[in-house]
Amino acid sequence: MRSCTRESDTACRLGGDELVIFMPGISKVKAFRAAERIRVHFETESMRIIDGQSISATIGLGIVDLQGNESAESFIERADSAMYAAKQRGKNCSVVM
Repeated sequence: MRSCTRESDTACRLGGDELVIFMPGISKVKAFRAAERIRVHFETESMRIIDGQSISATIGLGIVDLQGNESAESFIERADSAMYAAKQRGKNCSVVM
C-alpha cells in the first residue's frame, strides 16, 4: 500500500482483514485512483507458500469522504458500507459512496 499512497497518508488495520487508509486533502476522484492502483497492485502480486506454490488474491475497496462535523464512528461505518458494497459486486473493485 505504501508504494501506492502519499507520504502524508496513514494506513492502519481496523480489524480482521479490514484496513483503512486516511488520505487528507484528497478528492474522491483522486482517492478512487489511488484505490485502483492499490487494487491492481494487490491482484498482480503473488506469494509463495510452504510447498512452493504461488497464491494470489483480490480485494474490494470502499471510498468515502469525511462529511462536515461527522463523527469518527459514522465515517468508519460509511467506509465499511462502501467496502461491503464492493464485496457484493464480486470483490476486486473499488466503490465510491
